[in-house]
Amino acid sequence: MRDTFLIFVCFILVFLFAFSIASWSLLNTNNHITWLYTVNGSFIDATVSSEDGKWWNWHLLRDLFNWGIWKVFGQVAEPYKNNATDMDAVSENDVYGTFVFLYATVFVVLSNILLLNVLIAMFNQTIGEVINKSKTVWRYQRFWLVDECSKKSILPPPLSIACHLVSFITNLPCLLKRNNPVPDKPEKSKNNYYQMNLEKVYAEKYWKSNVFNRDVKTKTDLALERLETKLNKDKVSLVENVQQVK
Repeated sequence: MRDTFLIFVCFILVFLFAFSIASWSLLNTNNHITWLYTVNGSFIDATVSSEDGKWWNWHLLRDLFNWGIWKVFGQVAEPYKNNATDMDAVSENDVYGTFVFLYATVFVVLSNILLLNVLIAMFNQTIGEVINKSKTVWRYQRFWLVDECSKKSILPPPLSIACHLVSFITNLPCLLKRNNPVPDKPEKSKNNYYQMNLEKVYAEKYWKSNVFNRDVKTKTDLALERLETKLNKDKVSLVENVQQVK
């Protein structure tokens, strides 16, 4: 479950910073760039301005994260703090503001509908895998617990030595039998081998004499019947031809 959540967080951070950087750069374009136009509206030049020649500060990173994080939770309001006027402002109805509006719409759809549904589906898959493995793990743990309890002595540890001695004495005959295996009987094994070979020979004779011969006889009888039927047909046709000639 933790790995699934971390994968989802890394996945959504990619979309979050992509949206925040793109939209925030568009919103602050007019604060850093001055567009010069003629009276007729034709473009002349553009000047870039910055405060003390510094473009980077830690407040910018906070603004980027603050601008995009609330969209994940459905906060679609556009006001932001304009650094030039130090007041809350809204994206203007120009090209930059239009693109910011489109970016915000797409990001809200992705984060609130698609990505959250992906998180729910990943959690459901993880829960299903846990349920499938839980029975096996529970049975193994129950067996381990029962086996451990069955091997423990009733008496507390100082007095458990007596239980271990009794267990050793009762299991000593089994240990001796294991160390002294019963010798094999070669005569019995030879008799079994001879009997198996004899049964194999009789079985081969039976199949050859009965089943195989029966199949051969059946095939031969069928071939003779077909030949006899064909000869009868040829004989009848020959007699008819002779009568027609007469």
